[in-house]
Amino acid sequence: MELAGGDDCHLTILPMASAEPLDTALYQRWQFEEAGCRTVDFLRFDREAADTAAIVDRLANTRGVFFSGGDQDRLLDAMAGSRLLSLVLENPELLGIGIDESTAAVFTSPTRFEVVCESQVVIWDAADANGVQSADDGDFSARSVRLHLLENGQGFDLRRRRPLGIRSEANGQ
Repeated sequence: MELAGGDDCHLTILPMASAEPLDTALYQRWQFEEAGCRTVDFLRFDREAADTAAIVDRLANTRGVFFSGGDQDRLLDAMAGSRLLSLVLENPELLGIGIDESTAAVFTSPTRFEVVCESQVVIWDAADANGVQSADDGDFSARSVRLHLLENGQGFDLRRRRPLGIRSEANGQ
């Protein structure tokens, strides 16, 4: 909550991974309000609505995003054949960032984040990929795709598309 504004906390809950998204969002909103967060919203949307102006605008006005628990796959088990990797190969200007359970990417600036976790964050970068091909069955092949695995205390610079190894580097110090 401190990173989401402290006394003027503005937090948005994304409960879509929960078995009961509405009940989860309402309960978590109550928890954050009881803990002193001044403004707590929640959003429920599907994949098609994720990039709409309405969703982007609502998220642009928040200072912190909380992903509720639920039915996420363990990240490292799901990496092979990942939908995230397919998305990045189709859109190499994007980075694919997978955040595992009990893990957070804490933004220390608009272009840098630090990993706080019990597990890992994976980042797929296809900006320099070549030979990208898609088969009729949905499988891809590609060369020179970067994979970054970050653990607790490590950071990442989104602008430079490179990992930062220590906490002081992630905080820009």
